[in-house]
Amino acid sequence: MTKLGLAAVVLALSLPACGGSAPPAKSGGDAPSTETTHASAAGKCTATTSEKAPAGWVQIGSLVVNVAAGKPSTLDVKDASGKVLGTETLPASKKDAREPIRLAVCKTGGVLGVVQGGKPAPDATSVTLLTYKPAKEDEAGL
Repeated sequence: MTKLGLAAVVLALSLPACGGSAPPAKSGGDAPSTETTHASAAGKCTATTSEKAPAGWVQIGSLVVNVAAGKPSTLDVKDASGKVLGTETLPASKKDAREPIRLAVCKTGGVLGVVQGGKPAPDATSVTLLTYKPAKEDEAGL
């Protein structure tokens, strides 16, 4: 794998894949909403990726992105004990692989994926992302 190809994989994995738009406003007058961010996100994957995990967050699983010819090929989803929760084939496009990787963070119960050990070696055949969640629910602003 070329340095440029590996750098593109790492960059694709480390860019946030979530949209930044706010949910649409509810109709029904000027009364303030009592719905919390957490409640409105229930059942939705709100995970993203980052260069490092915040202090005090708990590792809850991992993702192993296998790389072939400089492109992501498959994804192994593992829980904290290393048990494989599933394996997926990833799209050949690095851009298209972002969404399945982001959703896999949620499959582990996490909300954040962090590339283990920073930038991988140019000839790496896999990239591991550790998945995290806050130790306390309110630490994530939920």
